[in-house]
Amino acid sequence: MSRRRTIIAGGSGFIGQAIARELVSRGDDAVILTRSPEKYTGPGRAVAWDGRTLNDWSREFDGDDAVINLAGKNVNCRYTRKAPAEIDE
Repeated sequence: MSRRRTIIAGGSGFIGQAIARELVSRGDDAVILTRSPEKYTGPGRAVAWDGRTLNDWSREFDGDDAVINLAGKNVNCRYTRKAPAEIDE
């Protein structure tokens, strides 16, 4: 079986790192899209992105096998009238 590449947008948190750890343990490539790649110390390869502008990070999608989107507001927040709108952004 060939090595697969999975992109994890917003993958620097707890869940993203757990997914990346599993992928890397199988011998797959985990690409973590993060705003602070210099701070990322988890499994996989961190790539800078801001989620809004197309830059060098967009080349990571060439030949990728899967994308997991964990970016956005944390759903573990106080549920106010404003929170659902922020989560949906």
